[in-house]
Amino acid sequence: MPRWSERDRSIFNEREIHMSRPTTALTLAATIPTTLSVSIAAAHGEGDIGLLLDGGRIVTAVANDETGAFDDIGERVFAGEIDFVSNVGDGPGFFTTDGATLPAGFSAFDAGTTISYQTNGAIQSWNGSGFEATGNQLRQILIPNVVEILSPTDGSTVDGFAYTYNGGDFDEHPDYAMADASTAGIFLWKIQFTALDASGSLIASSDEAWVVFNFGLSEDEHEAALEFAEGAIPTPMTLAPLAGLGLAATRRRRG
Repeated sequence: MPRWSERDRSIFNEREIHMSRPTTALTLAATIPTTLSVSIAAAHGEGDIGLLLDGGRIVTAVANDETGAFDDIGERVFAGEIDFVSNVGDGPGFFTTDGATLPAGFSAFDAGTTISYQTNGAIQSWNGSGFEATGNQLRQILIPNVVEILSPTDGSTVDGFAYTYNGGDFDEHPDYAMADASTAGIFLWKIQFTALDASGSLIASSDEAWVVFNFGLSEDEHEAALEFAEGAIPTPMTLAPLAGLGLAATRRRRG
């Protein structure tokens, strides 16, 4: 039985749960390449994954779910923590709003929109200089051992949870845990978001985003893995096949 902290399970009953259904989301073929680097100035995202609607595109950003502020618009690398003792973490969550903090130039999602994510491929494990295959899987949890989704073990896609946006602040936090909680590590999770209107038609989809989860290793190791991900992720505009650049991306230290 997976380890789980003593928490008030009543929070799960307050969530409006909509299990995912197949969507027409595009699945991008991009992976973390070992020989590609890009010019990327954004620091890794330390907050929720903000979701902003720009026509037929969902743009990710760093969101503060307490203030509603969006920073680092276009950020695609986000930090997450899963506690090694309890094997549970609840961030990053997913945030959007139709309120005053919505950045200029973006539209609010209509009430009734279904916002969902999918996992693109197996998670990868940090080996100190890059990411490699692992047999471990990421658990995404609404109700422990009852409503859970596992990341795939191959290059397939797996639908995550889908949520109905009802206007106002949208702030959803699935819990995260490792399927094999016996060994500490840092793990890379690749996801993509879609939005469907009330009829089930595709409104918008995002580029892929990456979450780098720390599961019991040092902050320095987590920072190094985040830096590597920032430098290795291909952007839609620029792909520079430059080998041996190392950890050259800019970053923001944790306060």
